[in-house]
Amino acid sequence: MSGMLWLLVFAATGAWTAASAQQTKVLEASKDNTLIESSGITLKSGTNSAGGQSDVLSNGRGPAIFVGRTGQTLNSIRRGLIAFDIAGSIPAGSRIISVRLSLTATMRAGERAPSKISVHRLLADWGEGNSSTDGGRGAPAEAGDATWFHAIYPDRLWAHPGGDFVARQSSVRAVKAEGTVVWASTRQLVADVQSWLNSPEKNYGWLLRGDETRGATAIVFRSHEETDAAVRPQLTVTYRPPSRRGRK
Repeated sequence: MSGMLWLLVFAATGAWTAASAQQTKVLEASKDNTLIESSGITLKSGTNSAGGQSDVLSNGRGPAIFVGRTGQTLNSIRRGLIAFDIAGSIPAGSRIISVRLSLTATMRAGERAPSKISVHRLLADWGEGNSSTDGGRGAPAEAGDATWFHAIYPDRLWAHPGGDFVARQSSVRAVKAEGTVVWASTRQLVADVQSWLNSPEKNYGWLLRGDETRGATAIVFRSHEETDAAVRPQLTVTYRPPSRRGRK
């Protein structure tokens, strides 16, 4: 009987130890940007530029990320880019348990119906230059920016205009009003973050895609340049560090 009791105590202690080993960190975005549709613009033959036109737009240092469609007649699609430094924040060898992405919506376009915003894993690195505006029309791209055509302006193009990303969404959320918007943990969000921890060189972050089937669906989220830290993008990661037994 005493042996059985010892086993029960050992099992309970082991379960408590495993649970207590879980840790949670809240990460701020390492970079973000907005892809601003630029259809109808032809890049100059033999170059990656549009002849110096201000039509190649970005918003690398702006205080907002735009997602969805603006009320413009042409070139109204906006897609958000966001990345977090996973390997610099979570110990190597950890097991990711859950992931929660939080952004703050501060404005919506004319459409008041709920707008679905999906999260997609990016397949290429991209830039955040010094372009800046608080409006949805964008600002002229500067060196290092991501644009509709460029992953990194002016020398590196996307394979597909509008960004290279996995078609299957990692998560989706219907946004109904201004305020904090949370994409709850999904198996795919966890898999994304785990893969970035295991292979930091492939951490390109996520693309945020809104309702692009109708006009005036754009939602404005605060970026990591926002002066108020309370409304900046956050990624809450719960993980289990590698056991001490496995450490050298």
